[in-house]
Amino acid sequence: MSAPEITPAQVHATLGRIAITFAALEHEIQLIIVKLAFRGEWLTASALIEDRTLARNLAALKRLGATLEPPGSSLLDRFVKKTDAIRERRNLFVHGTWTINAAVLKEGVVRIRSGRVTVAMEKNDKVWSRGTTEELTFGELRDIEAEVLSCLQDAKILHERLEPPDLID
Repeated sequence: MSAPEITPAQVHATLGRIAITFAALEHEIQLIIVKLAFRGEWLTASALIEDRTLARNLAALKRLGATLEPPGSSLLDRFVKKTDAIRERRNLFVHGTWTINAAVLKEGVVRIRSGRVTVAMEKNDKVWSRGTTEELTFGELRDIEAEVLSCLQDAKILHERLEPPDLID
């Protein structure tokens, strides 16, 4: 018995959930930074963290984690490592170019091309190249969705456990 055919609408819905979950994860990370570094002072914090990338916020959390006593520090360290592992995927999902159509789905995959543009020199001529193309099955997309959701759940737990507990809702 063959697997049921995946429709573009199912893929789009999954990608939407992944994007929304990444956005919520990044917001939770900002809440954790505000709680740890700024003691809940949003006005001060917003001037310093508002436009920071996920990579920079994770680096800040790692540095802040070094100042904590266990158990918060070990939980924070694990969270940063786990989230950093999916960070590159986030950039691919946000900045990549997707190919989602019936022909590609019949192959059982979707294609995503990195948005990075590179320049290579070949015999005194510049050669422009767009990013690499990756193929993902629908199952792999669902696995990525589960990973991002797991990181978001960890972020919410971490946020609740960190002192002081009453600064941010």
